[in-house]
Amino acid sequence: MNTKQGYLYAATGKQFTDEAAASVRSLRRFNPQVHVTLITDNPCVYAEFDDIQIVDFDSSDINWKKGLLYKALALQNSPYEKTFFVDTDTYFTEECAELFELLEYNDILIAHSPADVSKVVIDGKEIEGYHPYNTGVVVYKKTPEVVQLFKDWLATYQEKFDIYPSDQTPFMEALLKNKVRLYVLLPFYNFREHFMVSLPPGRVKIIHGRPRDVLDLERRINENIGHRTWLPRREKIIFRQPKSLKRRLKNALPKGVLNLYRKMKS
Repeated sequence: MNTKQGYLYAATGKQFTDEAAASVRSLRRFNPQVHVTLITDNPCVYAEFDDIQIVDFDSSDINWKKGLLYKALALQNSPYEKTFFVDTDTYFTEECAELFELLEYNDILIAHSPADVSKVVIDGKEIEGYHPYNTGVVVYKKTPEVVQLFKDWLATYQEKFDIYPSDQTPFMEALLKNKVRLYVLLPFYNFREHFMVSLPPGRVKIIHGRPRDVLDLERRINENIGHRTWLPRREKIIFRQPKSLKRRLKNALPKGVLNLYRKMKS
């Protein structure tokens, strides 16, 4: 197996392994030759994956929050030197291989979480102004420093499982203890469809969520790639309106001409 670079999924239970397989199908539309690994806790068979690795996990009384513990465990066990990890509820709309190249300059690539304002708590004190990244898309190099970060992430989450609302806050706490080069991605690579998201000009490449009609959302969100905002409750895209002709002419004219015009009007 080529362990240089590849895509990684982590899932426990058939519902989520099926969902991961659907995500892989969207990925392979653009590059059928990519290498994809699934890490799961029970044997299963899927043609979509090149490799399926079993990593034991106590899945008794499993729920969505405990499933997030498995993510922190799985990322430590990636078979690749460069890993492109995505959650199972992701849908690729374009090729994203350029992010592997960015790992020449960074250890981890990750995007902000658009609505998570939970706070890191250390020694009973909340850290103000320090809010989570979204761990649904994490591109990383498997260096000793990054592996230690993931180990601290898992240990912190296990220790504060009843304090933190999800895996993202303990990830942020672990970041404070580990020195890694981190780059924050624009939401093109982690478009959280059930939150209001403002997009600069450019194409969304990964939809993260479970929209009613992902193909329709893919078409609409990239139909016009200007500056836009997605309003999930209305399922509507609002575009930044260009300046009026009058305002553009006003900005283009020299100040002297504008002053003369004002005097003539007065």
